[in-house]
Amino acid sequence: MAPRQYTAGIIGLGYGRAHIAGFQAAGVKVLALCQRDTEAAAKLASQYQVPHVFGRWQDMLAQARPDNRLAGKSWSVMASHKGAALQPSCARI
Repeated sequence: MAPRQYTAGIIGLGYGRAHIAGFQAAGVKVLALCQRDTEAAAKLASQYQVPHVFGRWQDMLAQARPDNRLAGKSWSVMASHKGAALQPSCARI
């Protein structure tokens, strides 16, 4: 039986962009990037072969359904996101 490949979605590409290569090096498939500036996110997604880009974290979680979420945002910003960082398997950097 092949080992399970875990997946991740990254919310916020300020600090979050630094973790894309790390996830990939660890064997985690980065499914989606989420950033309000979707044009900039699409360029980064192309660079790292990430298949999905979203402008809203809610859409990313609902559609890409990553196992893990990394939120590259401050606690105050995440609080305004109504608990996305508090959902299971989410880390804030």
